[in-house]
Order: sequence, then structure tokens, then C-alpha cells
Amino acid sequence: MGFFRKLFRPGPVSTPPEPPPPAEVQPVGDDDDFIDLDFVIRSSRVLEDGSRRIEARGLWHGQPIAFGVILGRQWTTSELEDAGITLHGGQVELIRLGDESDRFLAMLAELYGIPAETPRMTDTLLLAAVSLEGDPERRARQPMKLKLFYEAEDDWADPTISDPDDMTPDIVDDDVEDPLSYAEVYLNLSIRDHQITLAEKDPEYRAGLIRALTHGDK
Repeated sequence: MGFFRKLFRPGPVSTPPEPPPPAEVQPVGDDDDFIDLDFVIRSSRVLEDGSRRIEARGLWHGQPIAFGVILGRQWTTSELEDAGITLHGGQVELIRLGDESDRFLAMLAELYGIPAETPRMTDTLLLAAVSLEGDPERRARQPMKLKLFYEAEDDWADPTISDPDDMTPDIVDDDVEDPLSYAEVYLNLSIRDHQITLAEKDPEYRAGLIRALTHGDK
């Protein structure tokens, strides 16, 4: 009987590894190059509406910095058959996490060499998003590479996109007359590995991103 008790005794329950503590952010690149910034995902949970809230944290000059990310619930899949690519279109919201987000904004302004109009990060910033890699429906298990789009005073961020041609804004780079009105940026994340990276698409979008983070999607 002792043998059978050992045989059917439940083994130890495995628990997910604890996320590492926030570390000093080490920018990759410089003010004349693309700047990528790595953060630690300290918190990730599914909200009642099915969206997922993530908290990204780090240190800058020894002080804690942070920003929140809400991955929308609705994502539309489109196949680019000629290119053999699957895209997922939806929405991502960046949210303020108190003074730590204000220091995050100050860090970006310092690195980009572009002063922010206000020291306070906007409470919420709703952005259109396209997943270039990874399926948002499996976001807890798959790494994702998201491309985020900001355009001032234009509510084109539609989570019900069905046409691949509509999965990017109507505006194209050459038509952008006001650098403050438009921005693109990559957000790469792996919830499983507790990693998230804010990566530049192009330095020309720095002013627009700073404006977006101070004024929201107005």
C-alpha cells in the first residue's frame, strides 16, 4: 500500500516564476540613432472585459519609472496571401501610473532631446495597433511585436478592421506636414518572459510621440 500511496501522491505544484525586479533602463542607440528601451513586466492580468492590463517598470537615474499597457479585447485577423503574412489589427491603450509615468515621460524627453510641454503624462492614450508577429489571442504564451499608430484629432483607431489595406492609417509618411500630429512606435513584449521593449520606428516620430504622451489622443 505504501508503494501505491507514493505512486498516486500528487507532485509539487509548479508556480510561474516571479518577475525580476525593475532594473536601470539601458538605452540601445543614441540621439542620432534609433533608441530602444527595455522594461520589466511586473504585473499582467486579464480585466473583466477580456482585455489585458500590463505594468512595465524600470529605473532611470535610480528612480522608478513605469507605464501601463492595455491590450484590447478585439483583434481582427487578415491574411496577406501574396506575402504569406498574417496581421492582427486592434487597439492598445497606454496609461499613466502616477508619478512614475511622469518620470517615464521625462526620460523620453531627455533621450529624444525634445522637451515635453507638460511634465505630466496623459492619463490615457488610445492607439491603433497591428501585430506584426504573434497572435494577440495567445498573448500570454507568445511573444508579440506590435506597431502602434498615433494621429492627432482623428478617430481612426478602429478595432473592427477587416481589410488588410485598412490596418494602417490612411495618412502616409510623405503627407505628414505637422510632425506633432503623427507617430509610429513598436511595442515588443513577452508576457511569459516578463519583458517589454519600446522601440523606435523612426526618429522623425519623436516629437509626435512626446505630444501624444502629454495630450492624449486629442
